[in-house]
This record gives sequence, structure tokens and C-alpha cells, in this order.
Amino acid sequence: MKPRLVLVSGPWSCGSTAVTGALVHAGLIGFGPYFQTRDPLTPNSFEWLVFRDWCMKFTSQQSLALTATSSAVVRDAAARFRDEIVQQRYGSYDPLLDPPLVMKYALSCLLLPAFADAFELRVVVVTRPLAAIEATSLRRQWGPQFGAAGAQVIYAQLFGLLVEYGIPAELLHFPAFQREPALKLDELLRGCGHVPTHAQRAAALAFVRPSKV
Repeated sequence: MKPRLVLVSGPWSCGSTAVTGALVHAGLIGFGPYFQTRDPLTPNSFEWLVFRDWCMKFTSQQSLALTATSSAVVRDAAARFRDEIVQQRYGSYDPLLDPPLVMKYALSCLLLPAFADAFELRVVVVTRPLAAIEATSLRRQWGPQFGAAGAQVIYAQLFGLLVEYGIPAELLHFPAFQREPALKLDELLRGCGHVPTHAQRAAALAFVRPSKV
């Protein structure tokens, strides 16, 4: 049995931190520790450091492209990464009993075929208007690859791979998630195949608030 993996995908500043954080609070397994940013509004990126570092072995934040020598290298590495998780190298985890895994890193979208081979993969594509992405990136004083220009590149590659490989995915428009967090969270959790406890759902909804973007 392949572990279930929910990959929250989208460019930087799209709202993926809020979505991933909500899923972690709702009970999905994110392991941690997470990468900490200098942004006081979103200090916790909910990017699992192990996963972030793993993805950066094969991608470039400067070119927003793959650096791997071949797809076979990435697929083999993804299979080993999956086996390490199942062997509980990073924490307690039983793929038969536990909720799905949830991971997030913008350039993980370039590695979708390898993840689809190694895991039972479901992609949550977080969409947000480019002007809003650019505004958040400028507030953070990040480079252009983390704003609208980078978002166009990442979205194009992400949707291209989803179409090419037929990977199960759903779109989550971030402004709608902010307007109707309870409705959108419940839809998202149904798609993930996870039923949270009352306390987990309440914690997830408390986490989702406009100041988190």
C-alpha cells in the first residue's frame, strides 16, 4: 500500500501556507520541524524542512527549473524517501491507520511524476490572483521569482504536468477559502479522505484568518 500524500501546490505567496497549516491543524501528518521565515505575519511556512531540502536537491529557486540529471534519478530518490517515511525515520507513521501525509514546497510541482509513482498522490492547487501574489511578495521584500513573474512560471509548469500525467488534483481559490473557510475546509478534507475530530476542525478554522497571508 502506497502512503497517501496530499501535496499543497502553488507558487510562493499564493496562500499555500494557510492551507497547509489548516490541514495540519485538522490532523493530517506534516511531521515538522518547519522552515521559519522572516515574515512576522507568516513566520511558520509549514514547509517540512526535510521535504524542502529534498526538493531543493533537484530544483533551483533561481531558475524555477529542474536541476536533476534524469527523471529516473528523481523517481528512485522519491521511492527511497517514501520508504524512509514508512520505516518511521521521521516520526511515528502507519500508512494503514494514520491520516494522509501533507507536504508543501513551491517547486515540488516540478517533481509531480516522481511523487505520483511513490505515493497515492492528491494535489491541492492553491490559486490566487497574480496581483495579490505580487503584493504579498513586495510586502515581504522578496525577489521577482517569489512574486507574480515566478507564479506565472510555476502555474504553467504545474498545470502542464497535471494535464500530461493525469494526476488527481483539485483547485482551491484562496480568496474563496478566506471568505468561506468552514465550507472550503470541509470540501478539502472530504477530498483528502480525512474526517477530523471536532477539536481538530475548530483548530483548523481558528488558524485560517486574513492576517495569515
